[in-house]
Amino acid sequence: MGGDHRYYCDFNSETKLGNWEIVQQEKDNVVLTTVVSCLVGDFVFLAPCPAAPYPQPHHRTMPRLKNLIVNGESLPALKSNAMYNHEEFSRFGINITLKDGENRLVAEMILPENGVVDLEKIGFSIVPAEKPVAKPVFKQKKHSFTATEYQRDSSSPDVAGWHLGAGRKTSPGRFGFSKGDGLLDCAMPALGIVDKMYLCGQPKYQKLYHWSYSLLPEGMGLHGSFEPCDTGIEEDEITINHLSVRWAAKHEGKTFSCTYSLASPAILTESESKSMRVSGLQFAGNYQSILIPRADGIEEVSLDDADIAGMAENWVLLYDSTEFPDVPLMLVFDRNPENMKVIRNKSGRLESIEFSGTPLMLSCTPFGIGRFEPGKMPLEDAVRRCRFWSRALLAYPVKCCDYFQLDDAAQKVTVRQKFEYRYIQDVWGTEPLELAPFPPPSTLSETAELESVTDFGFPTKYGYLNGRIGSWSEYSLPYMPLTRKFPLRDVDSKLPEKLREGFEPYKNLVSFFGKNRVSYPYAGALLEPFSMVSSMLFFMDGEEKKFLLEKLDERMKIVLDKDVTSDYTVIDWSVMMRNKPDHAGVIEQYEDPAKKHIYLKNWYDRKEPFTGVQFKICYLNLYFFSDNVIKEGTQEEIFNLKVPLIENDWGAGLTFYYIYLGALATGSFAEVKKHWDLVKEVYSFFDLMHDWACMGTGYSDNGITWVEGANYGLFPTYIRMAEAAGDEESRAFGIYNAAKQLALRLAIMKASQKYFPEYFEVEPWYNTKHFHEESNPNLAFQNVPVLTDQRVRPDSIYNFTTEGIYPETYLAMRRFGGKKYPEMLSRLMESTRSGAIQKSEKNLAWWAIQQYTAMLIDKALDVNCPEEEFYEALEYGLQHECMIREWRGIHIYSRALPENYFLCQLLAWMEMRKHKLWLEHWEEMRIESARWMDDHAEIEFKYSGSGAMKLQCGVTEQPSKILLNGKEILWQTLRAGLIEITAAEEGTMTILFS
Repeated sequence: MGGDHRYYCDFNSETKLGNWEIVQQEKDNVVLTTVVSCLVGDFVFLAPCPAAPYPQPHHRTMPRLKNLIVNGESLPALKSNAMYNHEEFSRFGINITLKDGENRLVAEMILPENGVVDLEKIGFSIVPAEKPVAKPVFKQKKHSFTATEYQRDSSSPDVAGWHLGAGRKTSPGRFGFSKGDGLLDCAMPALGIVDKMYLCGQPKYQKLYHWSYSLLPEGMGLHGSFEPCDTGIEEDEITINHLSVRWAAKHEGKTFSCTYSLASPAILTESESKSMRVSGLQFAGNYQSILIPRADGIEEVSLDDADIAGMAENWVLLYDSTEFPDVPLMLVFDRNPENMKVIRNKSGRLESIEFSGTPLMLSCTPFGIGRFEPGKMPLEDAVRRCRFWSRALLAYPVKCCDYFQLDDAAQKVTVRQKFEYRYIQDVWGTEPLELAPFPPPSTLSETAELESVTDFGFPTKYGYLNGRIGSWSEYSLPYMPLTRKFPLRDVDSKLPEKLREGFEPYKNLVSFFGKNRVSYPYAGALLEPFSMVSSMLFFMDGEEKKFLLEKLDERMKIVLDKDVTSDYTVIDWSVMMRNKPDHAGVIEQYEDPAKKHIYLKNWYDRKEPFTGVQFKICYLNLYFFSDNVIKEGTQEEIFNLKVPLIENDWGAGLTFYYIYLGALATGSFAEVKKHWDLVKEVYSFFDLMHDWACMGTGYSDNGITWVEGANYGLFPTYIRMAEAAGDEESRAFGIYNAAKQLALRLAIMKASQKYFPEYFEVEPWYNTKHFHEESNPNLAFQNVPVLTDQRVRPDSIYNFTTEGIYPETYLAMRRFGGKKYPEMLSRLMESTRSGAIQKSEKNLAWWAIQQYTAMLIDKALDVNCPEEEFYEALEYGLQHECMIREWRGIHIYSRALPENYFLCQLLAWMEMRKHKLWLEHWEEMRIESARWMDDHAEIEFKYSGSGAMKLQCGVTEQPSKILLNGKEILWQTLRAGLIEITAAEEGTMTILFS
């Protein structure tokens, strides 16, 4: 999911420091030294802080700075936060002063994993310290603004008979496995550190560091799991649910804590020391002014001259930075601080503000992701926001529970969310104001129906923060479409012959590896070579069909068996991606005797450390093997790994989809029913890790990205499998959860075409790849990326499905994407053909090939796309080798395809346009053939299960008659364009149209 970051600062302006010598090396440490001359004055020494726990390969060979000694003065690096950017890693910034003449620098470092120090790749540099600024000019003004009245609503929602949704039980959401965390408009990479990394991703922000401030007491070390952290969290008190966290630690024997919530803009800070400190402000804003509410109006005064005594309301606002960006900072207190001490460094820049006599403070930036040019903050609007939040923050939301109802006829799910609050009393008697916000992506999806909407005026990283004033709110979402269209074989179709042409090489390769070997470390790899191809089963005859069904029958019996162990050859996946080996080359890689073999389980248990909840996963990311994080792959090792594992949703999404296709092809959901408890346990990851703010589940244990495209396949197939298993409760929850997932995906797609451009002050672009938290402080994922001349992000739709290539996704996007979706595809097609996305004429990146294939799928399934337009695009893809043929993505053996599989699938969908019927879903019946006979459908099938046989068909018009073995039977219309037929016996079904 990487590659979605960009900086606008000039890294080339730095002075690189070379000529380092090793003066000492022992065990895990190395000491380097160099001399710097010809530079005099104040500088910032920049040292790489390689990422963890997901290091790039070259990070493992980099030493890490512990301590810098400048002319005899020791300056510890690991005691500071890594604030400075680089294109590959975050960096420590250490303020140093260089004298005239020679300056001796000594770097005490931790040796890299390989014990080798490459002096050419140390990566140290220096930049001039920021220029001094003048003392703020004294000003003092009074303003009178009419206060807006907000009425509390104390009503309770009626949820009798509703299903329970997210929040109904202990669940960590995005807050599991590690600390810090991402919030609505910032991140907390360590306890008390507030970070707006995304600001680095907009063109006007050109600083080397990212926007941040600290709430920590003076002298308190860093607690957290993001680099760097010199103090662990083992002794900390951490209480979490899917909406909020309370994180407390001891400092000098006294408790300091931060409480944060996804339903609130503010961080709630408390300290037994009865004092508050906001520091590191040189990285936030060199604030010059403060607003203080007085009895006779709002006082606007220069910060250094302000008197905090005599506040008439519970808030103050810091603003008026000397340079872009000006991000106003609001502070709310439960009592009037006794004193406010403003501290500036020797350059005159604001460093910290200390407040005595107050044990509690809330801090937030009331304009959300908005920011201003210096002096451009709208004063009256700022006061209105502060007065609103000064009440709303006192009803601090700490828990939320969803209740939902399904409307199958309208294909709509309605969600009622009930919030719980921690109420804070202040000495001014301010009345708390409960807010019940909608998940922000719902405001961007353009499909959500939001009830009783109030705009809270707070733009988040994921959408507007709108909601209802009160403790509950309600919204409705459309169902995620379940439609997968399986075309009938036209009576005159030439596709079986075309499909047969490239079948033998595929068959030989996938047959080379037995059922106890996997090409990739996940359960779905057992089915992957066969399930996708099975979508063209109706177009196969003889040996091809027999081969595929035998393999699927075999693999369906083992893929859901939790006791199965498979042999995985630890391949160098980067070599496979780069070299793109042919069939023989793939076999050579997997048969290399020097390669390591690990024996992997299909399904692994995981336990989230803060809540203790457990779930199952089926994928172990390749990074963890290449970086030696996973050594043996035993159940015990995986269960006890402390680092967050990534792309769990990728593995589950693909695996569920392959299981579903396998069940259709074999005609039996018997294995699904037999192992239904296991299926539900795997799916529980998408419940336990469900994120309120993003309406989906993170692709990692600790929820840092929404979404990994391959997970889409899980949502419709889980619903279908729940139906087959007769589990109505699971079906209902699956529909509710999938509806949220669809809204999230629509919001991600549309965010860059209106929402982000408004706040980044740029033209729209096409499109956002995903919502991502600052999982590592050097990556800014909410940003304006590198674009083509069509303002297209080159891999715009690759992550719609990643390796899944799910037709369901494109049908849903076409249906709900509005005008933004076809415009994006049009621009993407133009960029592809202009060469903007090509590496070279005949060497496209594999993601670009997949992306072009996705556009062809969309055109084939769009009945409004003219046939000549589709065939012209298809011909272009064939001529320029930019559509999927023998390989889908990385050249591992499970990704091999019959050479003409995708070509035939596309052409089958085009033939389907002439048919009045296609298949969508069936249970307990093995379809032997499905043909369109000029004016009617003919389907031969056998009984293959233990329950009732049923068949769902999409139709362009209602049948006039349906015959089973020559006898007329009835059918049911589920909704417009979809019928269901039940069969009491096997045989031949004839579906006639007038």
